Amino acid sequence: MQTANRVLVVEDEPDVANLLGLLLSRAGYQVSFASNGDEGLAHLEAFGTDLLLLDVKMPGRDGWEVCRTVRERSDVPIVIVSACARPEDRLRGKRLGADDYVCKPFNGRELVARVQAACAAGSAASLVARGSSPGPAPAA
Repeated sequence: MQTANRVLVVEDEPDVANLLGLLLSRAGYQVSFASNGDEGLAHLEAFGTDLLLLDVKMPGRDGWEVCRTVRERSDVPIVIVSACARPEDRLRGKRLGADDYVCKPFNGRELVARVQAACAAGSAASLVARGSSPGPAPAA
């Protein structure tokens, strides 16, 4: 039996964090929470995750800096979920290494679909990096 993907939600607004947790847990994900950037980085260091769901505007170390730091250290998929909805913000997230960018307010089903896609892409990239192939073995 395959274990559920682990998602770390880094979000400083408790209501939003709870909603994200509910949507993701109902979709079969194991969800952990951090309420600021430093806490999120510490959690990643200690426990790892299969996907990082990251807010941008947080007190202390913001999501931009967390995204940059995580991308320097890891290829874990990053999905930014932010009220910063200007095209410049979305482009900044992509330049810093985010795999996707979802604007608040978001549609729950769309958010889960984007998380699923990012997890699938991350799993495929991990297999390729290890020298495995997600497809059938070539004929001899």
